[in-house]
Formats: sequence, C-alpha cells, structure tokens
Amino acid sequence: MAIVFDTSTKSSNVTSQANTLPISWSHTVGAGSDRAAVVAVVNGNGGSNGGFTPTGTPTCTVGGVSMTWLGHVTMDAVNKGFIAVWAGLGPPTGSQTVATSIACAGQTNNTAYGVAFTYTGVGSISAITTAQGTSSSPSVSVASAAGKTVWGALGNWWNDTFSSFTLTARQTNTAGMPYFISGDGAGASPKVVSATQSNSREWAAVGLALTEAIPVDTKQFFAMF
Repeated sequence: MAIVFDTSTKSSNVTSQANTLPISWSHTVGAGSDRAAVVAVVNGNGGSNGGFTPTGTPTCTVGGVSMTWLGHVTMDAVNKGFIAVWAGLGPPTGSQTVATSIACAGQTNNTAYGVAFTYTGVGSISAITTAQGTSSSPSVSVASAAGKTVWGALGNWWNDTFSSFTLTARQTNTAGMPYFISGDGAGASPKVVSATQSNSREWAAVGLALTEAIPVDTKQFFAMF
C-alpha cells in the first residue's frame, strides 16, 4: 500500500511569557487506512534569551490520542531555538484538536508555531535524524529507500527565508520569527533534506522516514491452515 499525503495544518504564532509553551490548533484527519501523524513545534528565541532546551518529556495529542515524543534539535550550540517532533499511528478521523506542551526551564519569551501532517498507508515511523549549524545551507541526511516517504523540517530563529527546498513544501512560515519550511518527498538512499537560507544564521534540521504498511494477503494467509 503506497503512502499518501492526507493534509497538513499550522497553528497561529504563540508567544508565551512563561516556562511552558502550550499550543493547540484544529486538524482534519482523512478516513484512509493505516493513518499516521507527524507533529512538530518550531521555536525561535534569539538575543539574550538563548541557551535553553525542552525539559522533561514534551507531550502531544491528536484528537486525544497520545503521540510518541521523538526528540528535538536546537539551532546550533547557542540554542536560539529548536524543532521538536512527535509522531504516531492511528490518529482518529475527522476534525481533531492537536495539542502540544513543552516545558523550557528558565525561558521567559517563547515564540513558536506548531505544524501537523497526516498520511495514509503507513506501517511504521523511524526515529528522527537531526543536524544543526550556522550557515546559509541547512541540511540533514535521512536514512531511507525507494517506496518510503521522508518528512523533514528546516528552521531558523529569525526571518531568513528558504529556497530550493528538496522536499514538497507543505507548511512554511515567513510572517514572523521563527521562519521555517517543512514537507515531504519520496524516499532515497539516503534522502538529503536541504535548502538555501537567505542569510548565514543558526539553523536546525530534522527528518524521519515513513514505511509503507504491508497489506495482508488473506488468500495466502488462509492457505497456510
């Protein structure tokens, strides 16, 4: 069963003057089989407020179903922002609420967006692969293969735009920090998720691979008995 992109959504910009960063928004999940969801929060926080990372285990639900925390990557060693990722199988269909919560100890000025992506035909989801740096060429290489789908996101803490993205762009932000681009594409061995950033600045990159669900051949199954 081939993996098929369902839909993607983005939250409004959320600014929190506290040590927690809750975000929620609406996302409609299609009715296809073998559904999967990938959710990310892209946070930007430059200047003197840098030097933080998520603490504890950040949480995410899609329609009340808990997603698995896959981890995060900071924007270079200065930690001026991060991309956090969750994913899971079997999100409920229809109009649902995506809700994420991240604690950031000592943080007083978070500004972030949440994005959600749903797919059908997915049997499993890989761990994340991450990269960080300071340049105009954000990039991360994701272990994958033909027949798989790679999801990825690139972000910076400021307002540097992206061009020449190697995936199909599904959700972007150029309205207010942090700027990011995210989407998916056909798997390869490996798949490089990259773009050109308009200025040399701290960035974060993350990617993962979705593997097709294997349909059960019922005739072959019952022939075994």
